[in-house]
Amino acid sequence: MPDEKPHEPIKKIKYKRAEDFVSAYSNNIFYETSVFDIKLTFGELFQPPEEEPFIEQHTSIAMSWLEAKVAALFFAVNVASHEKKFGIMPIPDGILPPFFQKSAEEGKLSLTKLLDLIEERPVPQPESPTTETPQ
Repeated sequence: MPDEKPHEPIKKIKYKRAEDFVSAYSNNIFYETSVFDIKLTFGELFQPPEEEPFIEQHTSIAMSWLEAKVAALFFAVNVASHEKKFGIMPIPDGILPPFFQKSAEEGKLSLTKLLDLIEERPVPQPESPTTETPQ
């Protein structure tokens, strides 16, 4: 349309790390959602000998749904680029939720193919609260 203005380039923003900046490793993320935002709690799996395995949670980040959507897009672009360069990373059985993964073969798909499945799957319903009888 003639009245549309072209997007102005985003000004380059400098990044500065806080004095208490911490870098940590995570191989587990716990998700909590509300109508307002999503919170990701990062942790690491530990499997000490002679003990039950456990996840030690160390960092939690909450963000708006808009920021989560932008982050998901950037994650997807980076993972898809990595798979294009190095090959598809199969997801082990039991990692994807059962409402989403309909066959073991789906875990062997590229990220871009998995993203296509999102449109085909029903929206997950929140789990109903459990009612346990005290014993």
